[in-house]
Amino acid sequence: PEQCTLKDRDCEWGEWEEWSKCGRCHDCRRNQQTKIRKINLQASGKGRPCNGESNITRTCGAENPRFCELTDWSEWTQCSKKCG
Repeated sequence: PEQCTLKDRDCEWGEWEEWSKCGRCHDCRRNQQTKIRKINLQASGKGRPCNGESNITRTCGAENPRFCELTDWSEWTQCSKKCG
């Protein structure tokens, strides 16, 4: 009888997808975007597994550090309640 043997094949990653969109900058320190890639071909036999991450995350604005830059303070407004 013939034996079924797996061909030795290394894992292959697919291309990185585009970065996800950033949301509005309500809290610049927590606003993140993600980039993912998928495995195109799983390792078989004695092939090498895929190394590295399937997704990466960065803080929004990392590609443009001025994305969340604060501006100067505005003038004081009128008080909302009267004193006394």
